[in-house]
Amino acid sequence: MLAPAIVAGLLAPLAVATGAQARDQIVSLSVAQSKSIRVSKGKPQTIRTDAAFYEIVIGDTEIANVNPLTDKSFYVLGNKLGTTGIALFDEQKQLVGTVDIEVTLDTDRLASTIRETIPEADIKVESANGRVVLSGQAKDSVDAEKVEKIAKNFSG
Repeated sequence: MLAPAIVAGLLAPLAVATGAQARDQIVSLSVAQSKSIRVSKGKPQTIRTDAAFYEIVIGDTEIANVNPLTDKSFYVLGNKLGTTGIALFDEQKQLVGTVDIEVTLDTDRLASTIRETIPEADIKVESANGRVVLSGQAKDSVDAEKVEKIAKNFSG
């Protein structure tokens, strides 16, 4: 049971793919240093780069699908929780940059459901290592249990 004053816990990974609200992110490519991006499972995201590329190679297509859109943008869809890498090459097969992609839980949807169901609760929802982290305050133990139940229902 979650304590009413402080709600904190790690729950099993969420397995729900969510509705798409595409968001663009700009990444500065560098051969010397890999960049990192996070995408929510089931939510498409367009990534724009500051350098042109010709080809994309992805490490693990089970984690994410990556498709080029233009010479400076690509589309990412997170398939399952985890991390994979992509390498971007120019026309001469020279490395332009690398990007680590972490597919995370859709904490926005869970937070929204908690706010709608228990508006008095002040709960923050985050993702860490493929798990949901809840923190904040609930009015009483009944509301704390509701928050916990909602989070567990999201995890299937």
